[in-house]
Amino acid sequence: MTNLYILHYPSLKALKVGKADDVFNRAKTLQKYWGTPCYKTSWRLTLHPSNVFKVEKALHFLLADFQMPFKEGDGKTEFFCITALSFLKEYIDTFTRSGNHEISLEQGIEVPKVLCNPNKRALNYDTHFRKHNSRLEKVLEASEKNNSSLKNILRIVNILLKHRKRIRSSIQINNAQVVLVLYRRKFLLEMLFNQLKFRLANMDGSFGFINFAESLQKSSACYRLMINFGPEGNEVDQFKANIIVSLKLFEKANS
Repeated sequence: MTNLYILHYPSLKALKVGKADDVFNRAKTLQKYWGTPCYKTSWRLTLHPSNVFKVEKALHFLLADFQMPFKEGDGKTEFFCITALSFLKEYIDTFTRSGNHEISLEQGIEVPKVLCNPNKRALNYDTHFRKHNSRLEKVLEASEKNNSSLKNILRIVNILLKHRKRIRSSIQINNAQVVLVLYRRKFLLEMLFNQLKFRLANMDGSFGFINFAESLQKSSACYRLMINFGPEGNEVDQFKANIIVSLKLFEKANS
């Protein structure tokens, strides 16, 4: 079964007569051109597909004198002046009685329940949108802090490289643990210790932390920053390779 529909457009003072299996979906496709019809004051007639085409064309022919002069838009030739409604009902009533069809014109087009309360839907959308933005801001904020930490770490490394002849230092590697030793330069180690902590913000709102700095120890002649890159994996080997290069520079400077 399919439907013959009469959509009422109060703003246009017009009626659209057409056919569709799903009248509401058809109205949604027309919304771009004609706006939203009044579903409560619209009509539909459920027919067998073999009859709906005949009835539709007959109504278009009989209502030719009421046709609206629209030049553009989807279904523009199917719009008729609102005063044609009484004639439409009369013609449809004649059709149903003449063929002994047990059908009748029904007022109102059913609207899906999920769309019945657009204000509630908009409210839910706004709520989700605000939550998403809030989480995104936290991720961006954490990223900015981590970028700032990385810049500070690079500054400290540049200081050590630039002044390696004056700043006595050494690097020791034992498996995944790296020990950076500075003599009488505790403030540099304290800066590194504070910057080697990274904050991770997830889109679900949760937070995590990565602390590469394991401990900061003091001995009689030096300060030691213990750094742990993890127990295994290629990333550890990559870190070791980079640090060994720096170690060579320190050894060369101290030789």
